[in-house]
Amino acid sequence: MLGAATLLAADDVPSRRSWLDTNLSGRSKTVYHYRSAGEERDEDFYQYLFFRAKGLSPRQLDVYFSGRYHDDLDGTSDSLGNDLFTSAEDLEDVDELHVYQLYIDAHTGNQRVKMRTGRQYVDVAESLHIDGIQFRFSEDGVFGGRVFFGLPVSYYSDVNHDNAAGASIVGRPWYGNKLRVTTTLYSDNSEDVVDFHHALDVNQRFNGDLRARLRGAVLNDEMNRVGADAFYFPGDLDFDCVGGVHRWGGLGDATRAYSPLYRILGRRDPYTYYYLRVYYNMLPWLWISPGAAFRSLEHSSDGDSRNRNYANYDLTFVIEPFEGWSVSLAGEQWDVDGGDSFFDVSAEIEFRFHKLWEISAGADHVAYEYEQYSDYSYSGSLGDIRISKDGASVESSPDAYTYFMRARWNVTKWLSLRLRGEIEDNSEEEEKTYRGRSTVVLKF
Repeated sequence: MLGAATLLAADDVPSRRSWLDTNLSGRSKTVYHYRSAGEERDEDFYQYLFFRAKGLSPRQLDVYFSGRYHDDLDGTSDSLGNDLFTSAEDLEDVDELHVYQLYIDAHTGNQRVKMRTGRQYVDVAESLHIDGIQFRFSEDGVFGGRVFFGLPVSYYSDVNHDNAAGASIVGRPWYGNKLRVTTTLYSDNSEDVVDFHHALDVNQRFNGDLRARLRGAVLNDEMNRVGADAFYFPGDLDFDCVGGVHRWGGLGDATRAYSPLYRILGRRDPYTYYYLRVYYNMLPWLWISPGAAFRSLEHSSDGDSRNRNYANYDLTFVIEPFEGWSVSLAGEQWDVDGGDSFFDVSAEIEFRFHKLWEISAGADHVAYEYEQYSDYSYSGSLGDIRISKDGASVESSPDAYTYFMRARWNVTKWLSLRLRGEIEDNSEEEEKTYRGRSTVVLKF
């Protein structure tokens, strides 16, 4: 009996280990961040933790956790107004430990009905952060949707008496089309204000080469934003093309739920942003990419660097002379309201050694704006403000020139090291800004 039990346990070990390897995963990210400008400096430590368990009890429950610990290593000055790098992160009453997501997903075996309970982001509602519940029904089918409700989450303001709820309908009314309509109600009880946010997202694939996307949002009966993008990727040609137009309704201090960038980006007047870019593979080792972008405001102000019209043209060459090497070189023409017209050059060189390590360096017209402290990975565009998947948001700007160097080393499949350094030369500031970031990523 004992021998039989021992054999059964031994036989069961590989299956258990296989289940653990397949259904349990985690990641730890340790970050040191340094910034300085003139006599001002700032040092921060961040520890991020992500964990996921799938297929629990009995294979119809998933659990996800993500959080971050932050420590301001050098403190802040006595006068917050005189500290260049002071942010909401540095206030004394801000908790250093943030739980981003902690939820349980319950679903049917065919995944058509799902219920998510706990702290989460509602991706269809401008990534609204709530402690609540989402019910999702057949979202991958011909017709489906979701409802959600809960208490908003904020680490920097009092939202104890706020609440949010909404519903979303998604469908595929004809071939190649996916349409979603979402309505969200946000009740800000501290101001005795209720915001109604309506969003439309339409994706259309015309054939294997051409697709388009239309997005729009209305906030309290006023147009918040609307944008249309087209993508042409013919598989049998060495030619790609993307273009679009985005109308931004302005940025004001109307609501903390839908204007979270007001205090960081400042006042933003309504504007329209147009862009067009073409990629052509002229030779096996040479890509040529002309592009143009325009920002048009209703009322441009020469004295306001944040609210000016501009036109930006560039011709970019991407050269891959040898395996692992890539060189990008662009000539840029800027025409900005207020008499600023100039030609400049941006460039980047990158070397990759298989999948083990890579290093790159270059210079570009990019202004660092803010960093989203979240684990909700997405990319998007708010006119000329682009949000990358790592949460950093950058804005094309004729006033700021940035020199950078990045390196990444995948020591093992479980461990990677990253380094990044930047020098920003902004004509609107007296001092250059220096930034450095080191990151250690551990997977388990």
